[in-house]
Amino acid sequence: MPEGLIRGTKVRIMSGLYAKMTGTIDSNTYGATVDDPGEMTMGYGVILDDGEWVILRLNQVTTRFKRSANHH
Repeated sequence: MPEGLIRGTKVRIMSGLYAKMTGTIDSNTYGATVDDPGEMTMGYGVILDDGEWVILRLNQVTTRFKRSANHH
């Protein structure tokens, strides 16, 4: 995932504790993430669709969403 996603970008989380959840980029951060609390790294502050705010590594999010096969 490229760096520099801007605030308001919709993302899907690809790995870790919050995998498969969706949310919105709130900020670019440098600090400990939810999946690696002892490691300082570049990441994103993400507001999950349920309202929770988490910090994730850059490579944990994607802007690509698969389309559902269920078209009902």
